[in-house]
Amino acid sequence: MELFLQTLLNGLLQSGLYALVASGLALAVGVVGIVNFAHGEFLMIGAFLAWGASAYLGVDPLLSLPLVAVAVFAVGALTYRVSIRHVLLAPELNQMLLTFGLGILLQNLALMLLGGNTRTVTTPYQGSSISLGELSVGGRS
Repeated sequence: MELFLQTLLNGLLQSGLYALVASGLALAVGVVGIVNFAHGEFLMIGAFLAWGASAYLGVDPLLSLPLVAVAVFAVGALTYRVSIRHVLLAPELNQMLLTFGLGILLQNLALMLLGGNTRTVTTPYQGSSISLGELSVGGRS
C-alpha cells in the first residue's frame, strides 16, 4: 500500500508540472489566439538560460527563475513582434506552419550553438527529501 501511495504522490507531482507547462500553452491560445507549436522550445530556452546561470555564474537555478522568466518573456515578445503578429489574420494553417517552423528553427539553433550533450545542474539540496509520514517528496523516495 505504501508503494502505491508513493507512486500516486509522484504521479501527482509530475502531472502538476505538466499542467503548469500546459497552462502557459492555454494562455497563449486564449490571449493571442494562435496555437504556438514552439511553446516547448521557449521552455527549452528558459531551461538553457537557467543552466547557463548555474554553470557559468554559479547562481542557483531556482534563484535565477525571475531573471530567466523576464529573458524568455523578452524573447517571446520579440518573436511576436517580428513574426507572429503578421499572421494573426491569416488562415489558421499559416499560423500553425509559422510556429511549427519556428520550433524547428529554435531546436536546430540550440543544437548548433549548444550541442546535443545532456547537461545537469548540481545543487546542495538535490538529494534531500521532505517526509510526509510514510511518504517522501524529493530526491530520495
